Amino acid sequence: CFTNEAENEKNARDKNYGHEYTLGSLMFLIEFTEIESGEVYADTIGYTNLILRGEEINQEQILEMNPLYEKASVDMIKRDMVYNNFICTKP
Repeated sequence: CFTNEAENEKNARDKNYGHEYTLGSLMFLIEFTEIESGEVYADTIGYTNLILRGEEINQEQILEMNPLYEKASVDMIKRDMVYNNFICTKP
């Protein structure tokens, strides 16, 4: 999921450092099966504050993002991404 103009509506805060989405952002949705229960869940991890310096991403400005999700589905996370002005595509 990606955006050039992130919003901060639903679950838009990094679980480790508390910062929100800013500027350009790129998030990866990961789906996994819990070994003990066999249930399928999803999580998301990525980057925000992506700023181009010429044709390169400014590594000094980029922030890791890992919003807190517990036992979430891909659909739930995608809905949150859309609320935050992201577009999600599947390769």
